[in-house]
Amino acid sequence: MKRALAALAFALAASTSAEAYTPASGFWYNPNESGTGIAIEIEDKLLFMATYVYDTQGRPTWYLSAGNLTTSSSGGSTYYNVYNGNLDAYANGQWIGGPYFAPQYFPNAGGPVQIVFNPNDETRATLTWGGRTTQIERLDYYAGFGADKEIQRMIGEWSVVIDAYTRGGDYSVFPYYGDVLVFDLINRDPTPDFFEGCRADTSLIGYCTSNAIHYHDAAGYYDATRDEHVVVVTDVIQTSSSPAQYWAYYLNVNTSDFEGVVEWYFGNDPNSPGNGPYYPVRGFRSGSRSFVLNNGAGPAAAADAPKQAHTPRSLAKMIMDQNGGVMPEGLNAEQVQERYGIDVQAHRAKVQALQASLDK
Repeated sequence: MKRALAALAFALAASTSAEAYTPASGFWYNPNESGTGIAIEIEDKLLFMATYVYDTQGRPTWYLSAGNLTTSSSGGSTYYNVYNGNLDAYANGQWIGGPYFAPQYFPNAGGPVQIVFNPNDETRATLTWGGRTTQIERLDYYAGFGADKEIQRMIGEWSVVIDAYTRGGDYSVFPYYGDVLVFDLINRDPTPDFFEGCRADTSLIGYCTSNAIHYHDAAGYYDATRDEHVVVVTDVIQTSSSPAQYWAYYLNVNTSDFEGVVEWYFGNDPNSPGNGPYYPVRGFRSGSRSFVLNNGAGPAAAADAPKQAHTPRSLAKMIMDQNGGVMPEGLNAEQVQERYGIDVQAHRAKVQALQASLDK
């Protein structure tokens, strides 16, 4: 009991003082100064970095540094986003194909280094070393697509976790529900372009079957002004006796994950979309664009049996079946704006356009 109470106290303290935030691992550089860079790996709050730069004679040189991130505060929240360390040099070591022997070690040869990661963007940071401060960013593969990158970024498979949030904080049932979304097509006809796909039949398939496209098609767009992605997914198709039902996602998308809110609504409701309630949602890329565009071919390809069509499923019905026939209260638009900085109602017209594209 003491252990449980201590854990609860720690969780409550953490929830009031910090937001979920982890700077992105990968290769970092200043795009205006290509030719040097930093490989950064972050696990929990431990940072390891290896730099590839040059000495004053132009010879390529490596420096390493490792240690814990420390905290800073922004907007009333606390983040592990500051690294202070020393750059250690290594030289005269093994060459490619040669026998191994330990290199020479020169502690603190590169002097102090500081990295302050942007708490509002996990792919941006300020680097200070050698008495100079510069801006760096994580190398983004999708930058090669130019202005099209935010649409191309969504092509792939995304695993989604929805928090069926009860505004009063008292959950009557287990609050988490999952979904798998696949986007495999870009529609150039609308302005801006739409990325299109489906809710996958299963998490093993990796592409949109005819069954998934018929019952659970999906479409989204990128709002460049707000730097937000919006997606609409068909939950239940329209029949002669009932209107169609949809989920509308309002998202802040990072390199390979997203967060935001999702709204369930009826297609014939004049007050929706944009009327809520809204539920917190997080998503993670679980299949690459190559995997999806090759119909699930690759290391994670499913056997034939799991790829067969499945009965359509309503996520809303599943949630309501466990909540006394109603949807949880969720967040309102003001709370979404405060927590995520997303003006959900500003997207209403475009959500309706996405829905119309699915109804065709």
